[in-house]
Amino acid sequence: MVSTEKALKILKARENRSKKYKQFNEIYQGTILALTMNIPGAYKKTKSALKAFDEGLKSMNKLLSSRRVNVLKHETSITDDGPEACWVIDTPPISLKSWAVELEETHPLGRLFDFDVLNENLRPLHRENTGGLPRRCFICDEPAHMCARSQKHDYKDLHKKIDKMVDAYYSSDQNKSPWEVTTHA
Repeated sequence: MVSTEKALKILKARENRSKKYKQFNEIYQGTILALTMNIPGAYKKTKSALKAFDEGLKSMNKLLSSRRVNVLKHETSITDDGPEACWVIDTPPISLKSWAVELEETHPLGRLFDFDVLNENLRPLHRENTGGLPRRCFICDEPAHMCARSQKHDYKDLHKKIDKMVDAYYSSDQNKSPWEVTTHA
C-alpha cells in the first residue's frame, strides 16, 4: 500500500511534468516526446528501472540522430515518479510516435520504455494511431491494461520479471555495448 505522503509526492511530480510540457510547448512550439518507465507500482526508481531508462534514453538519442531530427530542447531528471526525459523536436507528431512505437516493440527492453508523444494541444498520440498494438502483460501476455486494472499479478512478481529482463539484457555479450538503432529508408 502506498502511503498518502508518497502518493502526494508522485502526484506533485506528475503535475510538475505537465507544467514543464506546457512551458516547453509555449517556448519551443515543437512536438514533445517524453520517456518515462513502464514500471508497475509507486516505486519506479529501482536499479533495473534506472538501467533500463538509461538504455531507453541512449536508444532514442541514437534514433533521433540517425533520422537527423532537429532537437530544440532535451532534459532528463529523476523525480518522485521515477526517471523521465523530455525532448522538444521539430518533427510531425505522427512520425515521432511511429518511431517511438517501433523502438518500444523492437528493443529488447522496449517493453519497459513508455514513450509519449504530445501534439500541439498537448494531447497524447496513442499506439493505435500508428498501427501499434496495445501493450501486453509482462507475465501472462494478456492486454496489460486489463491485468493492471484488475491487479491480476502481484507487484513483487512483476518486478522480478522486470529484473530478469534487465539482467538478461546486460548479461548478454551482444548487449555489452549500447543497442544500435537501424534506420529504415
